[in-house]
Amino acid sequence: MKERAMKFLHGTRQAVVVTIVLMLLCGLLFPLLLTGLSALFFPHQAGGSLLTVDGQTVGAEYVGQEFTEDYYLWSRPSQYHYNVYIEDRDGTQHYVMEDDAGQQILFIVDEEDADGNVTRAHYDTFDENGNQVFYRDIENLDEATDTRFGGLGSGSANYAPSNPALTERIEADLEAFLEKNPDVKREDIPTDLLTASGSGLDPHISPASAEVQIPRIAEASNLSEDTIREIVERHTSGKIFGIFGEDTVNVLEVNIEIAQAMGIIPSGTE
Repeated sequence: MKERAMKFLHGTRQAVVVTIVLMLLCGLLFPLLLTGLSALFFPHQAGGSLLTVDGQTVGAEYVGQEFTEDYYLWSRPSQYHYNVYIEDRDGTQHYVMEDDAGQQILFIVDEEDADGNVTRAHYDTFDENGNQVFYRDIENLDEATDTRFGGLGSGSANYAPSNPALTERIEADLEAFLEKNPDVKREDIPTDLLTASGSGLDPHISPASAEVQIPRIAEASNLSEDTIREIVERHTSGKIFGIFGEDTVNVLEVNIEIAQAMGIIPSGTE
């Protein structure tokens, strides 16, 4: 009996020691080593590949952002709107959703039940001075667009091809794009401008998607189309090793340079 107890304690001690040693090696020392080496040899990437303009961080190279102005290059659709939000007068955060006049639409909750479900709400729209310019009660909450920011997230809606909601979303995006780009035909719109990425944070679009937007950007920015094309080309990356992947355009980097060319932000990006 004593011998069996000794064997049990010996086996238990070995298991505990091995667990602690592996935990320290794999959970602490190895990550610290990799973090130190990456910070030493790849400081920009290890720091999040952040882009800085005039000493202020404006984004990350590999995390997309949502742009709605006509003089900017537009990103792919995103289920999470690239986590861009604004705050209303009460401090509630909202996704950016604009009406036809370019004014922000806010989903305002009027009443909730005991379980926190919205039972009555309305849409508000305010101008840049905070004055209310639109108010409409929402009759069907199931079909309403809740603009309230749900917190940082990523992913997609994962709609099946047969889901009517996917068709509705694509049609809405297509019509919105055609309205702002009247010289583009429906069949000429590249697929990636109508399909969301799996993460909802894709920083890139295809060169074809950038090209179809150039006339709109040039007209809105007062920059020539050749200037816009040169900017796009400077921020176009080829296939990895010339084989893997596709040519891609970094939307944020293009828009930073467009803003600099327009004088919206100072020149010089780090």
